[in-house]
Amino acid sequence: MALKGTDRYVLEGALCRLDGQVLHVMNLSASGLFVAAETPLPAGQRIELELALPGQPPFRVLGKVTWVNDTLSRKAPQLPCGFGVQMTRIAPADKQKILEGLKHARAMESRRT
Repeated sequence: MALKGTDRYVLEGALCRLDGQVLHVMNLSASGLFVAAETPLPAGQRIELELALPGQPPFRVLGKVTWVNDTLSRKAPQLPCGFGVQMTRIAPADKQKILEGLKHARAMESRRT
């Protein structure tokens, strides 16, 4: 299966740690992820998070919040409140872990993270 950076997948059990909070990763792609959060971060904010995929030790990802899904502005009604993150820096070995995980994940119908 050829993976494109825009293809979104549901990887059950994927979590991230951000500022001491453990949050659910609702979907994941080769280039980004959507994080469920009651109080989403603002678009444009640069973040460092720890991503934990099932069966793998957590690893560090640097990223930028690219869009927000909140109660006032539901851009993706099928998703909970949260925010989309574009990964801007990730170790090659960790990127490979994501790609391997996506091979076994369930594809999403929507293209929006």
